[in-house]
Amino acid sequence: MIQEDRRPLYALLIAPDEEERKKIISGEKTATIRTGRRNYNIGTVMLCCHIDPWVVMASIKEVKYCELNLLEEEELNKCGYESVKDAVKKLQKFYPKIEENSYITMITWDNVRGSLVCKK
Repeated sequence: MIQEDRRPLYALLIAPDEEERKKIISGEKTATIRTGRRNYNIGTVMLCCHIDPWVVMASIKEVKYCELNLLEEEELNKCGYESVKDAVKKLQKFYPKIEENSYITMITWDNVRGSLVCKK
């Protein structure tokens, strides 16, 4: 019997913010921005955090590579930002050198499944 090729399960680390987690579960937040070119493929992904443990599954539906300032307002809204300037300001917490013309990877997902588990 020939084994089918299976790709490893990817994970996207999401900051330990309760409001952001709720937006992901509700479908209000459906994308994230990472600096540089990140090698993500269409398919299953874990959205999780190792600092304050939680995890849900989702399906990556699009991976876009471009300069941050080329994102449309609708794309920025999917990530939880109001504008390019707002994105730069908030992303500097994680990427201090990010600028409006920085090259980024935008990862969009849907089909979030699972639920948040309360801490004990």
